[in-house]
Amino acid sequence: TGHFAELKNTNLEKISRKNLNRDLKIEAREDGIYIDVYCALKHGINISKTANQIQSAIFNQISTMAAIEPKQINVHITQIVVEK
Repeated sequence: TGHFAELKNTNLEKISRKNLNRDLKIEAREDGIYIDVYCALKHGINISKTANQIQSAIFNQISTMAAIEPKQINVHITQIVVEK
């Protein structure tokens, strides 16, 4: 699993810069890679569209970097940030 820990510190940090407080959990199971992403989104952002973009970005990034297709990518919205 050391290889997957490195993924977190590389290009995944650059994914979707406009989202705040990103946190990422990558789990390697026997049947594939499972990814949980925890994000805070700005108020007014289209949540489902943004979640889909995050999923696509992570899927493409990992497929390219590690030649692995993640089995599941779950996007968790932890909070909505209202800017003053």
